[in-house]
Amino acid sequence: MTEAQEKIQNAIAKLPPLPWSVWTSCSYRRIMTQRGHNVLHGVVQRADNHPDLSMNASDLNYLVDIINSAAQVSRELDEAMKRIAELEEEISDMEELDANMHGHV
Repeated sequence: MTEAQEKIQNAIAKLPPLPWSVWTSCSYRRIMTQRGHNVLHGVVQRADNHPDLSMNASDLNYLVDIINSAAQVSRELDEAMKRIAELEEEISDMEELDANMHGHV
């Protein structure tokens, strides 16, 4: 498991249970769990009337870790898929060479 994969798994374990979905009602969007529990929505802070998010800072950081790490995992997967294609081509070339050496063309 790569470091990026570990970050994703760690963050997911600390956040509300999956799956999540976007719910919209009266043009008000929010992210909720499948069971209808709030994950993230907009709020107005009572102290200063400034807009904010309902999620605490540590959970927001977990979300950021997931997004940033998912991008890294995607790049790692692309690299792995390219390497697999290269190895498959090398195997094919070796099999062809072996067949030619043994007269199985």
